[in-house]
Amino acid sequence: MLEPHARTLLFDILRPPEDHRLDIAVATTYTLDLLALLTAPVAFSLFEVDDQAELLNHDSLTLLESLRRYADRLTVFCQAGQIAFPKAQFPQLEYLEHSVIECRRPGPGASFHSKVWLLRFLGPDEGVRYRLACLSRNLTFDRCWDTGLTLEGPLLDRQKAIAANHPLGDFVQALPARALRTVSQEIAGRVDRIQAEVRRVQFELPEGFDEYRFHPLGAGRRAALPFDGTDGRILIISPFVSQDGLRRVTKGRKGSILVTRPETLKEGACRTPETERFFVLASEASPTSTDVEEVPASKGLHAKCYIVDDGWNARVWTGSANATESGFSRNVEFLVELVGPKSKFGIDALLQSEDGKTSLADLLQEMSAPDAPDQRDEIGDGLRAAIDRVRDSLSSAGLEATIVEAEGGYDLRIISTSPLKDLPAETSVSCWPVTVGKGRSRPVDAGAVDVTFPALSVEGLSGFIAFEVRASREGRNSIETFVFNLPLEGAPADRRERLLRSVLKDRRRLFQYLLLLLSDEGIELAERMRIEQHGNSLRAMGGRADTVIGSTRSIHANAGTGPRASRSRRNVGGRYP
Repeated sequence: MLEPHARTLLFDILRPPEDHRLDIAVATTYTLDLLALLTAPVAFSLFEVDDQAELLNHDSLTLLESLRRYADRLTVFCQAGQIAFPKAQFPQLEYLEHSVIECRRPGPGASFHSKVWLLRFLGPDEGVRYRLACLSRNLTFDRCWDTGLTLEGPLLDRQKAIAANHPLGDFVQALPARALRTVSQEIAGRVDRIQAEVRRVQFELPEGFDEYRFHPLGAGRRAALPFDGTDGRILIISPFVSQDGLRRVTKGRKGSILVTRPETLKEGACRTPETERFFVLASEASPTSTDVEEVPASKGLHAKCYIVDDGWNARVWTGSANATESGFSRNVEFLVELVGPKSKFGIDALLQSEDGKTSLADLLQEMSAPDAPDQRDEIGDGLRAAIDRVRDSLSSAGLEATIVEAEGGYDLRIISTSPLKDLPAETSVSCWPVTVGKGRSRPVDAGAVDVTFPALSVEGLSGFIAFEVRASREGRNSIETFVFNLPLEGAPADRRERLLRSVLKDRRRLFQYLLLLLSDEGIELAERMRIEQHGNSLRAMGGRADTVIGSTRSIHANAGTGPRASRSRRNVGGRYP
């Protein structure tokens, strides 16, 4: 926990335990990168990926087969209007259209901001095991410093719930009601099953801790904070801070410490009488490059963590909530609390340097909070506010998509069932399906959305529609592109089959795909075929046998164990320090 040298990759968090397979996955995130979500099912399938550039190739058979197996078992709730525009055109996004559920804002100026994964696994005897991942980061390619906590345990055969799990069950149960549109019966049933079962899961504590508690926050009410009831000093790790939020956390706690971003310090909201020391990440702690250069990634501090010295104990909270009034009162957030001995998990223990070991203190640089805040960029703030008004108007406009077969392909029509409200005069809007180029974009009128994209191929059809908003004020311009996932009416019934045929272009690729089908959750059958029967024939077909079987290689289910787990793997989904 909070040890910089013990990094955990997203794939490790999502991989099934040994001898288990994924049954259901439900996740929440604020922002969502569709390309990052494309790669998540690869972890469920246990296929090993040595070359992530190949994985993000639209012809990747590993990606296609992983999506075929697991995309329909995955449901991701995210805030409406916060799906990032993908930097590549992927027909495989069709597999995710039923997996992504957009959620409305919980209130004006509030956000659906939680970052939680709940994974239901089935063992060889059909025993059920759950894994909870409570994260500080979104499902994106960002390379920020974040925290990630996983708790795992079996579903107990008992009628009575475990009282400590009720807040988690209640949080999951409320998800369908937060959706922008009514969720399908299948997804509603899936969520209901998880919320009922998770109350009877015996979560196993991380080593050294004595108890855990779950804390859903915000949702439009100013409730007591989980830190209330303790009066020891506090260490706050939060990239974003508001003065009201910081005052609520530090009130009555002398010697408080804040770790934040340099730009947050300059905003001047970090000074409270109780906050005595300020830290930012040292410049050498920031990554200098990304694993996938084509995908832009944020850097710097993004972790949210609170540590209180409470007598002989330390209390640690980690999750999605920033030290802001929105994070504590208005947003939908989630924190997990762990309690353990102060000597191991307290503030001094965390900030203590140790020979031969990188500690958090080694990554920090102490700073002074400025006496006066930097002057705000009022024009920039106004441009961002104008774009957000357009985003909110589109979110509430009841957007729908209809497909009609036409000469030369299919016509895709996008309409709004409600008028667009309060669009700023200095903005303009255009849209297009993410599976075609921006050159096919159409302008959106101020009163309503009604645009048609004619003669699209099956591969060009998509419920993911990109909207580009341009805002201008006093000679300055701002452009932002985001995506909505619209319900599709009239899509061809054989859409996935035709997509598969378009990828399996020749005999060699068909044979590769058959090996993936035969490999199922391991490589034994496929490897035996390669070694005993098909090595020579594959070479005769113009490819290398080891290249073909590389797409079918599996890994040991528990990262860090087993003969194959030691192979070097890069994480497409980003890092979780």
